[in-house]
Amino acid sequence: MNVRDGFFALLVTVLTVLAYLIVQPFVTYVLAAVLLAFLLYPLQRRYASRFGPRTTALGLLAVAVAVLLVPVGLVVLALGNIATSNVTDRPVLRQVERLAGRFGVSIDVPSDAAGLGEQFVQLFAGQLTEVVGATVNAFIGLTLFVFLLYYFLVDGAQFVGWIRDLTPLPPDVQDELYAEANRITWAVIEGHVLVGLVQGLLGGLGLFVAGVPNAALWTLVMVLFAFVPVVGVAAVWLPATVYLLVAGRFLAAGFLFAYSATVISWIDNYLRAFLVDRGADLHPSVVLVGVVGGLFVMGPLGLFFGPIVLALYKAVLLVVDDYYSL
Repeated sequence: MNVRDGFFALLVTVLTVLAYLIVQPFVTYVLAAVLLAFLLYPLQRRYASRFGPRTTALGLLAVAVAVLLVPVGLVVLALGNIATSNVTDRPVLRQVERLAGRFGVSIDVPSDAAGLGEQFVQLFAGQLTEVVGATVNAFIGLTLFVFLLYYFLVDGAQFVGWIRDLTPLPPDVQDELYAEANRITWAVIEGHVLVGLVQGLLGGLGLFVAGVPNAALWTLVMVLFAFVPVVGVAAVWLPATVYLLVAGRFLAAGFLFAYSATVISWIDNYLRAFLVDRGADLHPSVVLVGVVGGLFVMGPLGLFFGPIVLALYKAVLLVVDDYYSL
């Protein structure tokens, strides 16, 4: 390597490190924009010729933001309804107090919403700086997410074309790699998003039939927990079953336990594995490692990107072996 090549290699390395440091605080929002743009791009490509690329992107962006905000709004409204009601009149808290008292544990539940609010103020008063910082970071990140999603939809094809031109691989090799990446990504998304929605909705139906309070709120919570490996939606229906037992509603508790342990567990154990394995051609153990490892490395988005990265790693090895006979 001569001096000129060494200088350019050093320059690229330094700029790569600096670029990573700039993006790193908001990498979660960048990855979220990439993932959502991938999901919406088929619609962008289909309707761009009719309405124009920018108008179509704005419409899809508005729909995506609305879909993401509706569950958040429902959760906030449900929590606000709980907080503004008479706290001690809620059956759940009464049963929790009684159950804790049997074990000699005293729980001080405020008598009204004002007392509950005072406890929250005391809890977060000493962490005001952290709360404000997290709020500002989230606001900037969400703003960045919106802009990136729009530009990924409008200019995504040009960006992929630039990557293809920059990659020093033959066109046929790149075609196969991109086809594998597309197939694998859709398989993982179907195996997580689709299964999570199905689990959450069916689990919420079981909560509603069993008569669990605020079933709509807990349905949204179950959809979120459906993305968490190992624990999953059991983090909601098991405590709900215990609550029904404590409340003396044994028939409803038995129904909820049997329904969740059979129907909901079947969806998690078989439907998820079928959708991911069929498309990504990965062993369930590899999917589990990808989900857990991605969660630790990338945060919540690692639930999606972890299995995708491992599946792409396998695909790259197979393509390289086919074309270069390693």
